[in-house]
Amino acid sequence: FPSHDNISKNVLYENAEKLCDLSIEHSCVKYALDRKIPEKYFGDLFYTEKFASFVKEIHAENEKELSEDERLIIPIRDHYNHIIGLSARSLNKNSKLRYIHLNFTDDKIFFAKEALNPQEKVRVLEGAIDSFFVKNSVASGNSDLIGTAKLLHAPDKVLVYDNEPRNKEIVKLISSAIEQGHSVVIWPETLQEKDINEMIINGLTEIELDDIINNRTFKGLQAKLKFSSWRKC
Repeated sequence: FPSHDNISKNVLYENAEKLCDLSIEHSCVKYALDRKIPEKYFGDLFYTEKFASFVKEIHAENEKELSEDERLIIPIRDHYNHIIGLSARSLNKNSKLRYIHLNFTDDKIFFAKEALNPQEKVRVLEGAIDSFFVKNSVASGNSDLIGTAKLLHAPDKVLVYDNEPRNKEIVKLISSAIEQGHSVVIWPETLQEKDINEMIINGLTEIELDDIINNRTFKGLQAKLKFSSWRKC
């Protein structure tokens, strides 16, 4: 796979452009700013108007049928800085597939916006965009946070599921995580937003978010008690 270091700064690919190289009036830049993604990450976020062509360009072996639509691209890289997968958010509000996650390997992968410090608490989240607001975090790209946590060589890990107390799948996964002895975040019932990005968009600061995650991390019997109060199904 192509290495970031070996690609031109201005023209990374034929079918994609860095957000930092686009006008502030560009639709993808506006989308990222509306989602409050910090601009310091724009150098490794991309825009493509031809998603299928872009994927073929970086991974010709991809067999998944894709459409040529406009998307925000979040690359997933390995330790050698090679692209091993990606998360792609459609810019079309009417798209049937808002998010597409592609894995170019045979192994489970996860997104990390920067190098992790395994000596500190590692937060395991669902969405890549959510991880831009949480320090020392990774994103699974789906709800399999337990599977992602198993890949991390860190003694202190916290599973941060979306705030969806009426989602039967999420409720089941959190219950299973607690039973397996994981530390989990049980969101306060005063928070109505379903995920971290919504919380940030609606005015929560990263410092406030960090405090909530720290104060609402539970394990064992305490987690079971908080969870039984939080769940709505």
